[in-house]
Amino acid sequence: MPEVSSAWARLLCSGGAGFLWIKIALRGFSPTQVTLIRLVLGALVLTVVVYAQGRRLPRGWKLWGHLTVAALLANAAPYLLFAIGERSISSSAQALSTPRHRCGRCCSPKS
Repeated sequence: MPEVSSAWARLLCSGGAGFLWIKIALRGFSPTQVTLIRLVLGALVLTVVVYAQGRRLPRGWKLWGHLTVAALLANAAPYLLFAIGERSISSSAQALSTPRHRCGRCCSPKS
């Protein structure tokens, strides 16, 4: 039983709940739709935060072009691959197999 507890602790530590939500969303949506929904919701939240702080969105086509390329490589592609992968494996296996760096101290194996 300690292995199960350890796996759950690592899952919680790594922010693995997002993978569970992906798995649930895949019951009614395709991986592409899940990715699009995640991106749109994230963009809406960030837009609200920017305007709530009294700031403005950046201007200029060149900057938006760079932001689009960065978003495709750093957000859209991984989100789509996570959703595709979760059709084959469990959300906990997905979360545990995905490297996370934000919580390395509490999740790294002891030597």
